[in-house]
Order: sequence, then C-alpha cells, then structure tokens
Amino acid sequence: MGWKEKEYEFFFTASGTTSSLLFQSLTNGFYGPAIDNVSASAVPVPGPAWMLGVGLVGLVVAVRRKRR
Repeated sequence: MGWKEKEYEFFFTASGTTSSLLFQSLTNGFYGPAIDNVSASAVPVPGPAWMLGVGLVGLVVAVRRKRR
C-alpha cells in the first residue's frame, strides 16, 4: 500500500468520560488514504500553582525589561 509513517500533534478537549475522533478523507471516490495504528494520550492540565509560578516569572521578566 505504500505506507508512510506520519506523526501529528494536536490538542482537543474531551467532553465527558469518553470522546470520539473522526477521520474523514478529502479524496473523492471510493479509494483514498488509509490510516492504521492511531493513538491518543491524555495530557494533564497544569495545576494552578504551576500556572501562578509561570505568571510570576513572566511578570518579573517584564518588569526588568521595562526598567532598562
């Protein structure tokens, strides 16, 4: 079939305990691309403390740049 390995990274928000991914061909007719070995993994949302720390670092950098 002439398989080619491709890797795509994209983010989506799941709704509920299960979600579905839909793959749709952009090729007209009965024959088109085929996919195999698709996987998805959960990535934890950063906690509030981590986001606060990143925000504080950004604020410090911004203040230091402004003083110069």
